[in-house]
Parts: sequence; structure tokens; C-alpha cells
Amino acid sequence: MAEQPGTSGSKVHALTSLRFFAALWVVLYHSFPWNRTGDNVLSHVLDMGAASVSFFFFLSGYILSYVYLQNRSGVDRRKFYVARLARIYPLFVLTMLSSVPFLLTDRIEKYGMKAAIGKTAVTIVGNLAMLQAWVLNLRGLDIPNWSLAVETVFYAIFPLVGFWFWRRTRGQSIGLGLALWVGSVAVVVGATPHLSRDIVLYNPLFHVPTFLVGIVFARLHLTPSVTEGKRSRDAQFAGLLAALVAGGAAVTVWGHLLPVTVLRDGALVPLYCVLIGILSLGEYWPAKVFQASWLVVLGEASYGLYLIHFPVLKAWEALHLAGKAIYYPLYLGTCIGLSVLSFFYFEAPARRAILKRLHTKPRETLETASAAQ
Repeated sequence: MAEQPGTSGSKVHALTSLRFFAALWVVLYHSFPWNRTGDNVLSHVLDMGAASVSFFFFLSGYILSYVYLQNRSGVDRRKFYVARLARIYPLFVLTMLSSVPFLLTDRIEKYGMKAAIGKTAVTIVGNLAMLQAWVLNLRGLDIPNWSLAVETVFYAIFPLVGFWFWRRTRGQSIGLGLALWVGSVAVVVGATPHLSRDIVLYNPLFHVPTFLVGIVFARLHLTPSVTEGKRSRDAQFAGLLAALVAGGAAVTVWGHLLPVTVLRDGALVPLYCVLIGILSLGEYWPAKVFQASWLVVLGEASYGLYLIHFPVLKAWEALHLAGKAIYYPLYLGTCIGLSVLSFFYFEAPARRAILKRLHTKPRETLETASAAQ
């Protein structure tokens, strides 16, 4: 049987490491100081950095399926929700509050002290309730955290719909996955001229199909239908690698011609499937590279990198260092270093404390909990 990510914990390592590069792409999208304008490959690649968020949505569906659906024993909703809360909420709150001084300062300049305090208080409450992707006026505290409001919707529906998707036959799953992907892209294309671009980019309803396709792909990928020999696996690896190179080149050269809403709302799902397929072939060099222990650590800390980099960027701006190329390596090093420290000395202890306090022993390991965000 093909060696799949679900056959052992080690097969998750490559996907965990991949999260680091996806998060780093978001960081570069927000902060890269060189060549941010102009019709060149570098600017096109940087501008597509925000599309990494749709990869997180897809991977969330895949990893949650890996953890909760394979044994078909059902999802204990309480344990599931507590596990998700324990993993994402502590750092979310910390980075959100760290952004309050920057937002409050801006608003005092615009509205005056009294109005600024009132507006900021409303923003804080709205963010704590994970409404920032639904009500766009609530954005402003650690801008990237809008995706957590989207993920919250995924967590809410997963115990309700996950097994329904998992129980489909292979043929049904293929048809369902294609229908979800094509249909979601069609809806985005149709909605873009009629709705605010920001609504299409951020509203959770436009991202749910990407998450669901992640579940469907896990159903197909983690339950292979045939036994494969070495020659077949060599051919599979070569085909997937060629597809990734060709697809990546096409997106790099022509992706900027597509509406940004299409790129960021799941259009790249086929490439995500190819990439996971390659990294699941554990005996080939991509998987071996991505299973390096130091990369796995960075991958586990990628949630921190994703949330921490923006408050650090605001601090950089306050110090008049942002946009200055000479200081950019220091900025990246600061963000990555803080994310690793956060993972070991804040996120993991906070998760353990919440789980202990709520008397919960989840099915998620710390690594799969990190990979599922």
C-alpha cells in the first residue's frame, strides 16, 4: 500500500514544516521592502503571498480529518472544541492585545481620545468573539487574525459534517470535491463584480468550500484504493513533481492576471493537493528534506510567526525602521525567534493549562494541533 501521511506520526512532519514556509510567505507579503511595485516576477510572487491563507484553510480540513475521521469512532464535540480553543486562543488574545496601543494611537489622532477609546473597546470585544471576518470594521487589531474568525467557523461545522464527507464512496468523493472546488471558484467570480472586494476576500462563507475540499482530499488520500509497487510510486512522484513545477510556474507568470479574490478563495487547491501528494511519499527527497527536525519546530511555531509578525511590524514602523532594507534581516530574525520562543514558553504551556483546567485529553498531539490551524 502507498505510504500515506496517515500511516504514522512522522508523515505529518513534512506538512508541519510546510506551514512555516506558507506563514513566511504571508510575512513577506506584508513586510518585504524591496521591489514591491512593477511588473516583475518578484512582485507577482510577493503579491500572491496572501494566498497562503487559503492553503491553511485547506490543510486544516486535511489534518483534522487525519486526526478525527480515520478511525470512524466519532468526534467528541466537547473535547474537540476545547482542543481547538486551547491551541489558538491564548496567542490570539496576546497578539491582539499587543496591537491595541498602535490602533488606539491611530484612532486618537483621527477621532479624539473619547471616541477612540469607545471604538477600540468595540473592536476588542468583536475580535474576542471572532467576528472580525464577518464585520470588516472590526479589523485593525493584528490584521492577519481575520483568518482565525474563518477557522472558528470551520471548527464549528467540522463535528457536524466531517463524517458525512468521510463516508462518501471514492467516486462520490471525487465528484463532490470537483463540484465544491469548481462551484466555489464560480461563486467567487460571479460575486466579485457585485460585492465589495473585501467581503469576498474575508467573509468566512467564501472560504468554507476550501476547508471542505481539504476533508474530501483527506478521504481520498488517506484511504488509497490500490496497492502500489516501487515503479508505480516512482512514476507517481515524477508526475506529481512535474505537475507542481508546471503549475507553480504558470501561477508565478500568469497568476497576477486573475482576480485577487479568485487566487485567495481556493483557486490554488489543485496545487495544494499535488504538494501534499509529493510530501506524503516519504522515501523521496522532498519529504526527507521537510521532515528535518529543525524545520518541524519552525512549522510548529508557524502559528506564532503568522500572528506575531504584524505587531512586530507595527513596532518597526514606530521606530522608523520599516521599509529600510538594511534592517529587514533583523526584522525577520526577530519574528522567527519570537515565534519559536512563544511556541515553547507560552503557547504549549497555555494549551496544557487549559486542557488540564477543563479536564480534557484531546486526540490531537501538539504537532497535529499546530498543523491544523
